[in-house]
Amino acid sequence: MTGKSDLLSITRVFIQRIGIHEKQRLLLLILTQVLVNLIDLIGIGLLGLVGAITVAGIQSQSTSPTIQTILSTIGLENKSFQMQVSILAIVATSLLVSRTFISLYLSRRTFLYFALKSILFSQSILQDTFRKGFESSRSTSTQGFIYSTTSGCDVLMIGVFAQSTVLVSDIALLIFMGIGVFILQPATALVSMMIFGSAGAYMHLVLNKKSKLLGQSGAAQAVINGRKVQELLGSFREIYTANKSFEFITEISKTRKASTDNQAEINYLPIVNKYFLETTLLVGALSVSAIEFVLNDAETAISGLAVFLAAGSRIAPALLRVQQNLLNIRNSLGGAGPTISKLLEVDNFDFRKPQNQKNLAASPPQVRFEAVSFTYQNSKDQVISNVTFKVGAGETFAISGPSGSGKTTLVDLMLGLVSPQQGFIEIDGVNPRASIEDGLVTASYVPQEVQLLSASFMENIALGVPTSEVDLAKLSMAIENAQLGDVVTSLSEGVETKIGEEGVLLSGGQKQRVGIARALYSDAKLIILDEPTSALDGETEGFIATAIESLRGSATVVVIAHRLNTLKNVDKLLYIVNGSIAAQGSFEEVRNKIPNFDYL
Repeated sequence: MTGKSDLLSITRVFIQRIGIHEKQRLLLLILTQVLVNLIDLIGIGLLGLVGAITVAGIQSQSTSPTIQTILSTIGLENKSFQMQVSILAIVATSLLVSRTFISLYLSRRTFLYFALKSILFSQSILQDTFRKGFESSRSTSTQGFIYSTTSGCDVLMIGVFAQSTVLVSDIALLIFMGIGVFILQPATALVSMMIFGSAGAYMHLVLNKKSKLLGQSGAAQAVINGRKVQELLGSFREIYTANKSFEFITEISKTRKASTDNQAEINYLPIVNKYFLETTLLVGALSVSAIEFVLNDAETAISGLAVFLAAGSRIAPALLRVQQNLLNIRNSLGGAGPTISKLLEVDNFDFRKPQNQKNLAASPPQVRFEAVSFTYQNSKDQVISNVTFKVGAGETFAISGPSGSGKTTLVDLMLGLVSPQQGFIEIDGVNPRASIEDGLVTASYVPQEVQLLSASFMENIALGVPTSEVDLAKLSMAIENAQLGDVVTSLSEGVETKIGEEGVLLSGGQKQRVGIARALYSDAKLIILDEPTSALDGETEGFIATAIESLRGSATVVVIAHRLNTLKNVDKLLYIVNGSIAAQGSFEEVRNKIPNFDYL
């Protein structure tokens, strides 16, 4: 749940985040939105004048001294009654219409401004996650993280900040109208304030709390629904084989029922406001008519009624917008909670491309672990315990061991994704995180399941490089060394072929080789492969082994593996059990030290 202190904190963060010129522009935008409401006040005053002149003209009477003074000031005292009414009505209408278009333009600018800020804040959260390392990304569920960096940012920036800015304008309009009507027609003003004030208070007290609760519920349901669908697609084969699709879809439908009911309630609340205010305006008009005709002469009564109707035509929509904005803001605050929490954790909002402090290493690096121990947050058990080893420059180094022994954690430590509580790790004498982030070494990680983009074959290998900047010669070499030449030849459009979402056109082994091709294209000098052959057949494993062999000497290669065919050709092997080193050395040395090694 988002508290007022969190909202104030994130508002301070926003103000600090924008520069002095942006602060000035935003302040000018808000002031312009406020001051443009004076146009409405002038227009309504003129309509009241039209009403008074009309009554006097119909009764063939002269207007009051005050009205005559106004007409003299604006140069209409010598015009006919009909001409005076026509000119004043046209001017009043023009002012009211122009104010509407100006307000629409300013509102659009406001929403577009905060839409851009939504992107910048999203960038800040994502960059902060990379700065803080792997454990930071694991602190939130995948769907929760996606929401907080996408829809959540939009809800906060547009649903809270932009709506609040527009809200200031509408509140200013209500204040200006109240003061203006009180000056022109005090009795009308008092009746209007009582009627519209009561209506606004009722809507605020009754509906706002409900709206915020709906917003919080909607955000939570969005995360749950997304996770359910993700689980369905991720387990597609298992669910299909077990013939359990009906049960899973039914479960998704149940969770969707709660979110659709929630959304229906959110969309219903503004309709309640609309009809309530329409009734309020009708009751107000009848009340003002009765009071004015009882207390005043016909000219004053008609003028007062005209002022009320004209002001009411602005006050009622403004009050409705204020109420809807408050509902939207309360709703959005409920939905923006995950994003606000993330933003309050961000240490640095300066989003820019990292600049290399030194030239990239031209040769493979050496990796050193010295008495390294590591424990995950919120855990008491050491995952890695007093591990010491060295990977020589240009060596092919393998890490093996039983499942859950800490092999992947060693890789995370080597890449600087997590930091040890004891001991130290160096890549050519530098901390891994600093080495990679400062561009002192080019590194590449090939996971067991390579994540492919819904893009072309070329874009998947050149990962992150704009298509126009891809080095085709280097691309061709990477494809050949990764044993992908035949794959490209079989594709209808070669490297330009779109390979589908998550690479559906490619097999598991081909995806693995794309991962290796990425490392080759990037000229990586430190390449880490996580179980590259664990789920592959013998022929495909041979392709991968050939691709790995092509890296020998040109890069330091670290391989997590179980299969003997992969392990027997490495320069050095580390065997780890329960986070501790059981053996290290050549393949034969480790084979002789570990009982039943060939059957593990």
